[in-house]
Amino acid sequence: MAQTSQLHTAAVQPKTYDDFECRLISALGATVGGRALTKALGYPTQDAFRKASHRGRLPVRTFEMVGRRGRFAVTTDIAQWLWDQRAG
Repeated sequence: MAQTSQLHTAAVQPKTYDDFECRLISALGATVGGRALTKALGYPTQDAFRKASHRGRLPVRTFEMVGRRGRFAVTTDIAQWLWDQRAG
């Protein structure tokens, strides 16, 4: 059981940005929208995300997609923002 815990810890804490970015893209895809975007940016609710968006306070660039509802972000932008937050 200890080995499983160590593997989980290693998976949660990537050592390089490239590894982190690849893992995030694998988990979320190239673009992220909806609840996944809300969660990835750390907002507790979609309403909080919408308010931040309307106020121009989102930490990454978002955009609309033709024929789709809501806002989207490129996963690499999210990865860079998260990595920068971690570095402090």
